[in-house]
Amino acid sequence: MEPTIVLLLITLAMVMVIDMTDFVESVKRAIWRWVFGKNGRDYKDFPFKPFECSLCMSWWLGLGYLIIWGEWTLPLTVFQLFLSIMTPVFKDILILVKAFSQKIIDTIFEWYDL
Repeated sequence: MEPTIVLLLITLAMVMVIDMTDFVESVKRAIWRWVFGKNGRDYKDFPFKPFECSLCMSWWLGLGYLIIWGEWTLPLTVFQLFLSIMTPVFKDILILVKAFSQKIIDTIFEWYDL
């Protein structure tokens, strides 16, 4: 598969997993309870960088992909940097797609009285 497409998919996956789900908070909570038990400070004080930042994670995973597969060139590195910087925009686009598809599904249900 073309490296640019893979880098885009890595970035979109990171945006969906980190920004649009509660996955990072759940992992943080599980690690906190495993280490400290149910007592102690609140797990939200636990610094979990870079794992709770979609920009950071898409950058490092994309860079790792480029290095591991031997595709590490300046143009692809700059492309991955651009994709990483665009993660807030991708998040907004994915939220818009989700809202639009939900509206279409609601309309179909109204038409067929389901």
